[in-house]
Amino acid sequence: MGLWIWGKAQFDRLWRVIATAGVRTLTVLLFSLGLILIWTWIFYQISLGEQLVRVSVAQNLQNVGKSFKEEFESIIETTDQTLKAIKYQYELNPVFDRKKLDSWL
Repeated sequence: MGLWIWGKAQFDRLWRVIATAGVRTLTVLLFSLGLILIWTWIFYQISLGEQLVRVSVAQNLQNVGKSFKEEFESIIETTDQTLKAIKYQYELNPVFDRKKLDSWL
């Protein structure tokens, strides 16, 4: 029966232990929640960065493709004009004259 009758000192000591444990638990809980929020934000930022990289890679690839197509068409056009000039010179004079060819190139 003596165990159930507590004085003020015992109650205060028990309350301090519970309050200290509660503060520690609350501190650990808030710290853990803060870490979880920080890591969630970090992973969200990483995923946004990856999405931006994917979009920019696709756009850059399209730009490179367009540039390659334009450059290739330009090379084909220049080659065609050169061959037409060589054909014209050959039709005028069937004998091969390297000086005329060099003047056209």
